[in-house]
Amino acid sequence: MTDVDGNVSVNGSSNVLHRMGSFPGLDASVTYLFDRPIAAFGFDVNPHPDHVNNTVDFVTGTSGAGSFVLPGSDITEFRGSIFDTPFTSITFSMNSVSRGAWGSDNVAAFAPVSLPGTLALLSLGLAGFVVTRRKAV
Repeated sequence: MTDVDGNVSVNGSSNVLHRMGSFPGLDASVTYLFDRPIAAFGFDVNPHPDHVNNTVDFVTGTSGAGSFVLPGSDITEFRGSIFDTPFTSITFSMNSVSRGAWGSDNVAAFAPVSLPGTLALLSLGLAGFVVTRRKAV
């Protein structure tokens, strides 16, 4: 996974700091890009001590949207969401009231699972089980 500004790998790295808001020098938003469509996304978040309980908004490349509240103290907690429509980008932002700084690490992103493929594998496994049982009897 890379961020929109370069090839920054978040997983396994130190906490990546996002400074967001409407003041000069702060990012208005941060966008993560993915190589393939994903349907679930989560990561560890840690607020700057002066910015606990602030709200972070997000929107996906397919118009999925939501928000989460940063932890209430300077601790790391997991935040994640499951989406109905797969996407390849997600953008985080804070409004001018909630501007602040927070870090992210240990990003987890999951591709959607194909239901027809899952059912086919399950059917083959059950058929193999039935054949094995009949041979044993």
